[in-house]
Amino acid sequence: MIAAVIAQAKGIITAERRCSPAEAFAILSKVSQDSNRRARGVAQALVDRATGNRATP
Repeated sequence: MIAAVIAQAKGIITAERRCSPAEAFAILSKVSQDSNRRARGVAQALVDRATGNRATP
């Protein structure tokens, strides 16, 4: 489940930023570190935003 959420988030970043999956993961990791949040939480929030699900704070 965790890997699936991170993969979805990488796909979203790749599409939005027109970058490689490796670059998308680097972006996800940087946001995670900069916000002091786990990568899974950042990824879930991104997926929720993209799908219109506002359940995740």
